[in-house]
Amino acid sequence: MSENYLNNFVQAVLDAVVAGGTNLSEGTLVVGGDGRYYNDKAIQTIIKMGVANGVKRFWIGENGLLSPPAVSAMIRERGPVWQKAFGAFILTAS
Repeated sequence: MSENYLNNFVQAVLDAVVAGGTNLSEGTLVVGGDGRYYNDKAIQTIIKMGVANGVKRFWIGENGLLSPPAVSAMIRERGPVWQKAFGAFILTAS
């Protein structure tokens, strides 16, 4: 992986979400994965970049573990805007 690949990818995704009209400070960003190598460092990078871009609320699986079906259910969950997830980073090989 080239230097700063993850940082550039995360910033591009957050920029696209904002360009689509989402206010990052009003919703929740879900972050999790399947526990593979580097997930812990990647999750920390995603959180730091999210905060720098105005994300105020994160849902992160315990020890960073969240299955894709669990993340899907969390995104579809209805509720107040401040609770509703606007998107997710799922760190998995599938």
